[in-house]
Amino acid sequence: MERRTLGSTGMDLTAIGLGTWNVGPVWDEVSDETARESIRAALDTGANFVDTAEVYGDGRAERLIEDILAERDGERVYVATKAAPDEDGRHSEAGLRESVAGSQSRLGVETLDLIQLHCPETAAFYEPETFEVLETLRAEGEIAHAGVSVEKIEEALKAIEYDVVESVQVIFNPLRQRPAERLFERAANEDVGIIVRVPLRRDCSLMPSKVSKTSVPTTTVGRPPRTASRPASAGMAARRSRASPSRTDFRPFRTCGDSSPRTRRWRSSRSDGFSTTTR
Repeated sequence: MERRTLGSTGMDLTAIGLGTWNVGPVWDEVSDETARESIRAALDTGANFVDTAEVYGDGRAERLIEDILAERDGERVYVATKAAPDEDGRHSEAGLRESVAGSQSRLGVETLDLIQLHCPETAAFYEPETFEVLETLRAEGEIAHAGVSVEKIEEALKAIEYDVVESVQVIFNPLRQRPAERLFERAANEDVGIIVRVPLRRDCSLMPSKVSKTSVPTTTVGRPPRTASRPASAGMAARRSRASPSRTDFRPFRTCGDSSPRTRRWRSSRSDGFSTTTR
């Protein structure tokens, strides 16, 4: 299967990966073994990338992923997870540390491959202290890479001003084309990976909104081709300055099986069950 490097992360991911939103009960009951079989099937076909979140089945998805990773000792599988915001829709340091520790425990790892802020309120993207926490977590070895999952292009464009952000997860499909118009080229220039979610949506009757500790959106990972290497971070609110050539040939990775409705503070939403990565 084709592999692509996700932005500046250095992670060589298969173009198609697996999303795990469907373990939540809102999509009907899915047994643990059925969920495990879907993960095994994805890996057996050559996929090396799984997208999940702490709110997918209230941690159940991460625990089932760990079951399969334990079976396949020595096989390198990259897992991207997400940290749900606090009750106010933002991310506190305490909340982020709790989310990271919980995901580490459920996935059975000391360092998370990729942690993404999970669709916080727009205001959160204008709070540099949140991204400073991600910098600290990376420096401490708690996470290897950080990214964001967003609902609005404005949020994505703001997020990639922070050096610690190496990937953006966004809805992109035949009915939602604004990322191609406003985001992809900018992300490529910044060497930021794109995670495309809901790539096969066939109607817009139910659109996702915001996330919290018990909500889950479908995710597709996308990333533009790699450009010059990312410099060391220098000031959280400062915009990157890079001498990278403009890139427009985005080719999304796809992650299959990521779909589930939002609960608690998320309004109801559906997805097509695929996730894709591009860069």
